[in-house]
Amino acid sequence: MALSYINKRACITTRRTLLLGHPRLCLLQNREYQKALTVFTYLVKEKEFGYSYYGRGLVYEAVGDRENAVADLREFLAQYTEEVATEDAKSHLESLGATP
Repeated sequence: MALSYINKRACITTRRTLLLGHPRLCLLQNREYQKALTVFTYLVKEKEFGYSYYGRGLVYEAVGDRENAVADLREFLAQYTEEVATEDAKSHLESLGATP
């Protein structure tokens, strides 16, 4: 779901395009999963990018790591309650069979 979500949203001209057009999330769109995971993990540790947990959660979802995807998406929701990607993060959690 994560990859189809990124591909679908990347063409829409809304505020989400700014997020999904971000170079870090383009790694996910280009299926460069290991590189994306490395970048997002670094950013989580350094607290440099507000959407690090969201991005890393999408990477984990794309590679089938449900447990880590759920953990990161929940952490994103705990930190950011009113961001553009909040509803999308909830949708991803539901698709993984988890509650926010």
